[in-house]
Amino acid sequence: MHRKWLALLLTLLLAVPLLAGCKGEEQPGSNSAVSETSGGPTYETTPPRYDGNANILDTLPEGHYGGKDFAISVYDGHYYQFDAERPNGDLINDTLYNWMDKIEGRYDVVLDVRKSGDWGSYYGNITTEILAGLDVANLYGTMAFQHYSGVINGLFQNWLDISDMIDLEAERWDQDVNNEVTYNDVLYGLTGNLGVSKLQYTMATFYNTEMMNAYGYTTDRLVQLVDDGDWTFEAFSTVVKDIYTDLDASGTVSEGDVFGYIGCEGNSFDIWFPSFDIQITSRDVDNTITPTLYTESNATVLGMLCDFYHDNEGVRIFDVTQYSSETLFANRQAAMVSTRFYAAYTSYSDMGSEAYGILPTPKLNSEQEHYISKLNDQYTIWCVAKSLPDSERDFTAHITDALCAESSTTVYYQFYDVILKNRYSKDPDTARMVDLIMDHVSFDTAIMYGEYLDGYPYMIRELIKADSTDIASLYAGKAESIAQKLQTVYDSYKPRGAA
Repeated sequence: MHRKWLALLLTLLLAVPLLAGCKGEEQPGSNSAVSETSGGPTYETTPPRYDGNANILDTLPEGHYGGKDFAISVYDGHYYQFDAERPNGDLINDTLYNWMDKIEGRYDVVLDVRKSGDWGSYYGNITTEILAGLDVANLYGTMAFQHYSGVINGLFQNWLDISDMIDLEAERWDQDVNNEVTYNDVLYGLTGNLGVSKLQYTMATFYNTEMMNAYGYTTDRLVQLVDDGDWTFEAFSTVVKDIYTDLDASGTVSEGDVFGYIGCEGNSFDIWFPSFDIQITSRDVDNTITPTLYTESNATVLGMLCDFYHDNEGVRIFDVTQYSSETLFANRQAAMVSTRFYAAYTSYSDMGSEAYGILPTPKLNSEQEHYISKLNDQYTIWCVAKSLPDSERDFTAHITDALCAESSTTVYYQFYDVILKNRYSKDPDTARMVDLIMDHVSFDTAIMYGEYLDGYPYMIRELIKADSTDIASLYAGKAESIAQKLQTVYDSYKPRGAA
């Protein structure tokens, strides 16, 4: 998609302002600045510290690439993160356009973003492409829950060994998630603020302000619980317990009624163990991956969750084939739901800016230090093909980091405001809640390999729906296969050049 000719024309006709972000990053690290030479970039000096107001690209290496294409391959459903061919006055479109246009202009590159297949065909398409080594993209944006396919089949390079033209220690790259999926100093899939899917696919607690006010739970009261560290699962259970209305006047609890909290999609049940800081895999002394779901303490937590979903009068499980949490909340049949930020951008866009509030997922108890957010497994994870020529590695790393750096300061927080109807910039309580949600995002290694691991990370959702704490029985039939496949996953993480 070539936009430089249009940008030059527009500068003669009107000023298209860069949409500045409302929050900066900390110092992005120790990359060196470079200068343009006929032979490519060469290192010169250490960049200035980023102060939150300066242009963050000034802290990255310089470089001009003579109009060279930078190809990005994405799953069709994630193309929206780059879908802006020209300015049209729409805030989302123009934010994306300005982001990409700035990268193209500063580094003299052309961003070529390709749709490479739908949900079912993407990995097959890129596997053929990468193994053949023909027309390989510089960057692949895959769905996180399918990442196992690329790792097991040896499709990707190690980000930690690609180039020093990318600062993987910068705040824009998610240190917690990336560290979680690094083994043997190998990281195949990179998570960060490049694009907006990480924000949009993070799970949060939405509440209907009018309904909660009617039960005495004002926004001030709920926010105070969070700020005091008392927004625990017990407090949450108490809040939703008494919220019930026989809306269809059937005289019995039915799916036409109003509830304090509902669950439908599998991801709405998957949030609890991550948010309670309970990992379902661990690393042994020798750094191998071990399943840790089956423990007595986890069974106790599971029993608490089953009691909540099946015995709490204000809680209801709905059939996912007929309902969605987002639709039920938008229809005022639920005072609270757990769903993606993406819902605010889609399902809740017509509700009005003050119709709902946002809170973190509750902690297990007040002793837990942080509020932890589950990252939905459909977000974009960024990879580099193993067949990308070595001569392309510095270029790929440089432009990838620049895209992420600019996205983190001019795109990411614009989407905060777009998604939250400008409340992020004008409502300090909402801003603080959103920051708390995004400060600690959890994504267990097993989630990226869930399908390959016989559904291991999804066992909790199945047990909750079945009102069962019998982890042992569900796990027993898969234990040997899971252990073997986890070992295969671990064996796939080999340093560059290893046999």
